[in-house]
Amino acid sequence: MDAHEELLTEWSQRKHHQGHCFIKDGIIDSTRWKSASPRVLFLLKEARHEGSSWDLREFIRESGPKSPTFWNAAYWCYAIHHIALGQVPRFPIEKQSKDEAAELFRSSAVVNIKKSGGTVQSVHDDLERYGQQDGSYIKKQIDLIDPQIVICGYTWCYVKHLWPDAQDGGYDLVLRVGGRVFIDFWHPASYQKSLEQLKYYALTCLLQNSHVLSKLALAGRNPG
Repeated sequence: MDAHEELLTEWSQRKHHQGHCFIKDGIIDSTRWKSASPRVLFLLKEARHEGSSWDLREFIRESGPKSPTFWNAAYWCYAIHHIALGQVPRFPIEKQSKDEAAELFRSSAVVNIKKSGGTVQSVHDDLERYGQQDGSYIKKQIDLIDPQIVICGYTWCYVKHLWPDAQDGGYDLVLRVGGRVFIDFWHPASYQKSLEQLKYYALTCLLQNSHVLSKLALAGRNPG
């Protein structure tokens, strides 16, 4: 068992998680992750599942981005990957581009702040409490995964105390902690096609104008 799995096991045994379905998360596919360019982690709110403990990573590996939330995350992976190649990608509509987006999503990581007792409607005070109670675990998990870009799906407000040394990344919503970039962005959940494209192009513009990917390269963290 590696350090990340040991962390999740210890985390699941904390008192406030006992008696609840603990949902493991993290790197979706370790082989794909190693060759990802760049390495992207989505920091989301919570996941829901009834019954015994469950592994979100395994579910995504097998089924891909089946929900609106994960499809939007896949589209964002597609945008990030192509911008890193110096391209300005259109919103993926054709089957080939959607398949590519799904594959790139499997190359990412997903971390939820609240890993048990997830609800349909997230509650601010509840998430804030988990951000405090499990804060050291959240930070350690992200450090172990070691992403280059962290897309905070309306979650930065719950974890910003974990990185008090975060610096302005030179553009709105962009923060830098050492060589790692955090983007304080919308949650990827969206049930309207117009909002899917709005979020996609907003992220594309943000990444281009903030020069996030070129700065990562200059910092010596460009993968490959």
